[in-house]
Amino acid sequence: MTDLQTSIGDFQFDNVFMNASGVRCYTEEDLDALAQSDAGTFVTKSATQAKRLGNPSPRYARLELGSINSMGLPNEGLDYYLNYALKFQEKHPGQWIFLSVAGLTMEENLAMAHTIEDSDFNGLVEFNLSCPNVPGKPQPVTILTEPRKCLPTSSRSLPNQQALNCHLILISRNSTKWLPS
Repeated sequence: MTDLQTSIGDFQFDNVFMNASGVRCYTEEDLDALAQSDAGTFVTKSATQAKRLGNPSPRYARLELGSINSMGLPNEGLDYYLNYALKFQEKHPGQWIFLSVAGLTMEENLAMAHTIEDSDFNGLVEFNLSCPNVPGKPQPVTILTEPRKCLPTSSRSLPNQQALNCHLILISRNSTKWLPS
């Protein structure tokens, strides 16, 4: 059988499969179900600083070969998902997850980056920069073209970064923080 083990930076995963932050990772129950799946890891719902209702219904439809959505970033807010991630890592040391955040402004991304840096979270952070379903909130071009300018100044260096599908993945672990100098 083919070996599907993979790594991102120093983070090891049994296989390359994970969910995309979206419609099936909104609640703790959704996230617990993902944690019990055979996926190598999972991604939380993209969090904004405060709870967000998202777009009005209807905003999700199942189709014969998949689904289509215009959710508009409904979520329970950063504190909800950060608290979940902290409880998860305490119960499952060495099982790494992605905490996804989606600031609606540059300042909101910076504030969430500081909140996460100041916490004990030691997994991976995804900055969701590409939700096309939030009316009037275009993607900040500076984040896409010069992501280091969008993060707080720190005396530590960023060990690795990858821009994938307009999502900026920031890798951290334990005391090695991910905010660049």
